[in-house]
Amino acid sequence: MMGLWSALAAEKQLRAGGNPFAKKYFWWPFAATAVFFLPLGFYLAYRFSDWSLMYYVEPPSGNTLFSLFVACVYAGAFAGGYRFGLSKVRLGQVKWGRVMVGLIAAGIGIFCLATWNRLMNIGTMAEYQAGAGRPFAEVMGLLVPNVIVGSIYGALMFLALAHFHREGRRPSRPVGSAGAPA
Repeated sequence: MMGLWSALAAEKQLRAGGNPFAKKYFWWPFAATAVFFLPLGFYLAYRFSDWSLMYYVEPPSGNTLFSLFVACVYAGAFAGGYRFGLSKVRLGQVKWGRVMVGLIAAGIGIFCLATWNRLMNIGTMAEYQAGAGRPFAEVMGLLVPNVIVGSIYGALMFLALAHFHREGRRPSRPVGSAGAPA
């Protein structure tokens, strides 16, 4: 969702042309994702493997390859979302792209509500099945990183996307006008 939103926030800049993956509209948000979100995804998949897959599948606990795979999926989802948003910008379907962001957010919200018991019950697959997991708020190794990384990542993404949006709304000045480079 963040990759899609990054492309939509930089709509006017991306329409200007050039390689859209070589621009700051991709790299700034992706860097924030790589520095903050991907390590958290790796950590959660490594340390809380069963919870990461919501107890639907029992993954190999403490497996580095599985955790790297999860982090790569997150990175791929960001890049794929950006690519999808870019296609919406190029086709002039930015409003449809924004609808997609809303639908994705609503889908995530519905999924969280529908799986609330799984989301708030921390432990192994066996502990979950036995009803012996610990409440989310009591597991500091899960709660603290989520709060800290989520807050930093959310703030950085908000700032980057707001900057791209503002930058795209500024009227362009012709070369040689007051304040513009000659």
